[in-house]
Amino acid sequence: MLEHAVGLSRPLLLAIAMLTILIGCASSTRSIVQEPLEFPVAKLVEQDGVWAVLVELPNPGWRIVETETEQGRRVFVTIARADPAGIYTQQIVPTTVPTAISADHPADLFARVVAHDWDPSEAVPFHPTP
Repeated sequence: MLEHAVGLSRPLLLAIAMLTILIGCASSTRSIVQEPLEFPVAKLVEQDGVWAVLVELPNPGWRIVETETEQGRRVFVTIARADPAGIYTQQIVPTTVPTAISADHPADLFARVVAHDWDPSEAVPFHPTP
């Protein structure tokens, strides 16, 4: 009798788990578009057992202004362009920011590029990285 009750609860538990996942995905306030981010180059690399975001910035004026993780496997990075009033050497600046996600688990990286004076209340969509 107990095996039958447990057998009936498995589909119910699965349905609850799927609903929880769907609600969690729907509650995200991030907008993601389909087109991949082509510039600057951004990717996840393993560093000391965790995933780190590596961005090849085109000059020292560019910077990473935000990095967040979601659901323990999605990384969102915001890259700010250089202030056009500044003078910068033209050199690729590899910049790495570690995450808290273990490199033992797969992760996805999404990035967006914003103006140097970007206001965080301004909605700018994220792009998947190649």
